[in-house]
Amino acid sequence: MKKFVKIKSHTIPFPNLEFGILYFFAFFLNACVKDIPNPSDKTIPNGSHKGVLILNEGSYANNNAEISFLDYETNAISNSIYSTANNKSMGDVAQDIILIQGKYYITINNSNKITVIDALQFNEVKTISNISNPRYFLKINDSVLYVSSLYSNSIYVLNTNQNKVTNTIQLDFANTEKMILLHGKVYATNWNTSCNYIYQINPFTHLVEDKIYIAGFAAHHIEVDHNGMLWILSGNKYQNVNAYFTVINPMTKQIIKSYSFAKEQDPFRLLFNKTRDSLYFLQVNYQGQNVNNGLYKMSIENTVLPNQAFIPAQTNSYFWAIGLDTINQFIYLSDPKGFNQSSAIMKYNLQGNILQSYKAGIGANTFLFP
Repeated sequence: MKKFVKIKSHTIPFPNLEFGILYFFAFFLNACVKDIPNPSDKTIPNGSHKGVLILNEGSYANNNAEISFLDYETNAISNSIYSTANNKSMGDVAQDIILIQGKYYITINNSNKITVIDALQFNEVKTISNISNPRYFLKINDSVLYVSSLYSNSIYVLNTNQNKVTNTIQLDFANTEKMILLHGKVYATNWNTSCNYIYQINPFTHLVEDKIYIAGFAAHHIEVDHNGMLWILSGNKYQNVNAYFTVINPMTKQIIKSYSFAKEQDPFRLLFNKTRDSLYFLQVNYQGQNVNNGLYKMSIENTVLPNQAFIPAQTNSYFWAIGLDTINQFIYLSDPKGFNQSSAIMKYNLQGNILQSYKAGIGANTFLFP
């Protein structure tokens, strides 16, 4: 069995000792970065508050996942919301969060569970524990969620009315990742270095209908542009699998174009702007260097990948999460600071100018907007 070290939400392959040394060197560098001073408290926001909810995965094996909330009106951030409301820890490595019918569903990856909390009071109402290392959600409708899994080759079908798994979809390899629903079909990625395709799944029968080949291997992120084309991000730098963007027409299932990253590049967190004609992605350099490190932006019409970061990460740091507030027109980024102290949250305008910074929990990895 391969050993893993939790970094990206928090999981990348740990193939050898050399990479382990590199990881802990990067961890040490980021721990030395000073926190940005900003006031925070443990106030639980009520239902009238509007703002961005921040999921903090915590540090691996320390059982310190949490929720933060940045209030639009007061510009103040509240931290430790889950533990304040429930008087206990949420678990180990919070991976993803989604709002369904007045409840937040949260995958707690290394605790092998999904936690369900009330969206107004943040009280836990249910724990779903029969899902192995849950990763990402995909909403099929108000009563059905798909849940991907780290070590399983399954996608779990979760009924939110019953809060239980009612079916599983078997894929070819372990580590199912991001999914998207488009034109009545689900397209799912499989972050395995032997897999060079994505899956087309029927969300009514929960059966795999087809496999669509991509330019590279180990697909992990998928989005759709304003032309209805699928953009798939693949690769695994730490297992010597180069990263690619593959653009596919889902109607013909043919590759329209592809972009190849250099082998030293490590892109992740694919996200589109409001009009879906430009995309953002992160690159990470765990050695703390400035090259291949920051937020990158490109038009869907670009013929080559950008060679300069739109927002560079500072020396000895890197970004871990990106969020686009399409209503108020802001970009949010997080700096995890080595996963052993408060994350720095930075708010930018769409031109890439920093406006404000805050402190959130450990390992902020997801921004959820109203």
